[in-house]
Amino acid sequence: MNTTSIRKEIEDRNFAGRVFSVSPLSGGIVNGTWRVTAEKGEFVFQMIRDDLGGITAEDYLLLSHILRKSAPIPVLIDYWSDKNGERRIFRFIPNDSPSVPSGTHAAIAARHLGKTHEALRGSSWRPSRTIPGFHETDRIFSRLSALTGRSNSGEADRLAETILRESSRLLMPEYPEQLIHGDPKWKNFLFGHEAFPVFARVTIIDWDTLMHGNPLIDLGDFCRSFCFKAGQFDTDAFALACANYWMEGQPDTDTALQATKIVTLELGARYLIDWHEDSYFGWDQRRFASRKESNIAAARKYISYFQSIAECSL
Repeated sequence: MNTTSIRKEIEDRNFAGRVFSVSPLSGGIVNGTWRVTAEKGEFVFQMIRDDLGGITAEDYLLLSHILRKSAPIPVLIDYWSDKNGERRIFRFIPNDSPSVPSGTHAAIAARHLGKTHEALRGSSWRPSRTIPGFHETDRIFSRLSALTGRSNSGEADRLAETILRESSRLLMPEYPEQLIHGDPKWKNFLFGHEAFPVFARVTIIDWDTLMHGNPLIDLGDFCRSFCFKAGQFDTDAFALACANYWMEGQPDTDTALQATKIVTLELGARYLIDWHEDSYFGWDQRRFASRKESNIAAARKYISYFQSIAECSL
């Protein structure tokens, strides 16, 4: 979708006034996201891929109500759909989020994630729509196994065999299921604007992946993302995250590390599956010639990263 058509759609909705600029926001690898500066303020415009599922706009409004006191999320201003997909407009949140998170960011965000989990734990509400098969780890590994050997890529098969071998030795610890974010990577956390101390304001964004599941999925994915430093596992950031995350039935560091390993392998498997199917992940067209090339590079990166996690000494 080009910026001219985005500008026209927003101006036609009559909530923003004249639109001055539209610029893409980085970080998302599935949905398209743009920052909009307009006469009546700044907004975030998002194009949602209907074919992938994810919570509805109405679900998001209910989620906002649940989290309004303990862990507020971006305000949804407007939403609409047509044959090309769903659009959502959020109030833009000024922030000073880093290009690379520090251990301090990991500690602050872990505390906020724990607070968010506690707020969601008591809710019996279920979203009306979720992403099918998301974080169904056994199904994902089984799908990868079924695809392995069907191509002429020896590297793809070798990477898959490593994932399947290592995953067979791991088991996600059981915890009572509840509502979880589903994708709490560091780019989905906004940290306080310069007008606020960084400890004073943290916001989690991109809730399309909301699901009912094991909260250790979130904790493992959080640690996978926040502890990635130049391809290696940052044990200091991991220790800070574990020390600051809190929920009922507090997991110990061994449990958190096990979850981190599993989620890292799962992500590598998802990239390899998409290497075969060539339909899901977006890719940086300045760095890669195709989605397949991007996917195998990502799988390679996460398998190397998993090995760094497996070798760490806590």
